[in-house]
Amino acid sequence: MPEYRIPYSSLQISLDDFSGIFSNTTEAEMLRMELETVIEIGKELIAPWGMVLVFDAVEIGVDSFCVKDMRFECGRKIAGSLRGSDKIGVFVCTIGVEIVSAYNCFTASGDYLKAYFLDIFGSIAVEKAMDNIQGQLKEEFSKKGFGMTNRFSPGYCNWLVKEQKKLFSLLPSTPCNIQLSESSLMIPSKSISGIIGIGTSVRFVEHDCSLCGMKNCLYRKKLHNIDC
Repeated sequence: MPEYRIPYSSLQISLDDFSGIFSNTTEAEMLRMELETVIEIGKELIAPWGMVLVFDAVEIGVDSFCVKDMRFECGRKIAGSLRGSDKIGVFVCTIGVEIVSAYNCFTASGDYLKAYFLDIFGSIAVEKAMDNIQGQLKEEFSKKGFGMTNRFSPGYCNWLVKEQKKLFSLLPSTPCNIQLSESSLMIPSKSISGIIGIGTSVRFVEHDCSLCGMKNCLYRKKLHNIDC
């Protein structure tokens, strides 16, 4: 079962990753030192860890896909992006619980700016960790003549978050020490899960905001300089 431990140095997190959260250059300069401090704190707290299981004999419908006789109602946009997939990679990735504890401490002490920056740092870190894992997966499957889609997660693009329970049923119990709450949210909160289409006739479209109606998104701000 492929598991991945990602060293912090591989994430390559820099101040540029936070550019989308500032309204102007002056504001960014004023807060630079505080942000640099939070990055130094955050890198000591995270433990990036992921897992990917690849399933064969998948079925892609108009607005759903099926893995191991389990149907996922993912919506037309995701199903359309998966079309042509011969396999589905089911993944989870987390940076652990310590960063959440630190966030709670900053909030409790009234240091809301550090808490805010640390929250964003955690979101960036877990996405970059999964970028790294997906890159390794892409390298492995490209040698076999397969391409890969972007990754898609419950809670985005009209794929209901409650379907996360079905997704987790395909994985070992508490994969990477991630648990699901009654409302299907992941614990630790800085965790992601989802699917990747794998096939000879699929293509990768990085962060295509037209696929998703989610307005309050860090990538939408960063890529398009949109104030969400």
